[in-house]
Amino acid sequence: MSDVVLQSILSAIRSILIALGSLVTLKGWADDATIQAVIGAIMVILPAIWGVVNKVLSERRTKVREKVAVQETVQQFTEGARQ
Repeated sequence: MSDVVLQSILSAIRSILIALGSLVTLKGWADDATIQAVIGAIMVILPAIWGVVNKVLSERRTKVREKVAVQETVQQFTEGARQ
């Protein structure tokens, strides 16, 4: 996923959280400072989680590509040896 798409997603999440925070504040369930702190914490944690997930998925894709490349090389070698 490109950085532009990720930033767009995070921006949308931020907007949704602000709207939900406004509703919570309006209902009197929490004050504005608490909502701002919660939204700030979420917006720090989400990219960190995404970074870890993205790294793990990238490493898995790399391992799969390497395994396929090795299998193809072995197959080509064995086919060449038969001829």
